[in-house]
Amino acid sequence: MSATSLVHPITLSLIYLSAHQLGNSIAVLRQYYELGVRYVTLTHTCHNAFADSCGFLTPSAPRHYGLSPLGFKLVAEMNRLGMLVDLSHTSDMTATQALLHSKAPVIWSHSSARAIHDVSRNVPDEVLSLVGFGEGQRDAVVMVCLGIRTWLFSNPHLYRSISMAHLSLPMGMRML
Repeated sequence: MSATSLVHPITLSLIYLSAHQLGNSIAVLRQYYELGVRYVTLTHTCHNAFADSCGFLTPSAPRHYGLSPLGFKLVAEMNRLGMLVDLSHTSDMTATQALLHSKAPVIWSHSSARAIHDVSRNVPDEVLSLVGFGEGQRDAVVMVCLGIRTWLFSNPHLYRSISMAHLSLPMGMRML
């Protein structure tokens, strides 16, 4: 079978999990972009020159109190290049600042709602309330990493607080 005869082509994105690999250099980000990287997670389990991490299972003491001045420049450059800003593993302050600073929608590629599973890597309600299309809200994608039924129906507050336009359901599922 040839690649041109595929009915459902598959798209893969090259990513970097943590801006640590950038070596504190925005120029290296541009090189990774030229090599095909299309999104970068700002941190992992420890802080870097760009931003504060959420820590491992419990929050780490802040170093920058969110994004550093270099981190704001990194987000702006990622926007200019057309790269996605991934906020998984970032501190709450980093996530809030990046969400509000970014000119394009951001993503949480592998985080869930902290109200469902209380670990520092997951997104708290205060940050989730900034996601949406209303006044003071920004467009973003939170790729929830647990069963959709559990997430939607076990927590009525969460169900009401998330804009239905931001949910992408697996094929064949429908909202009640």
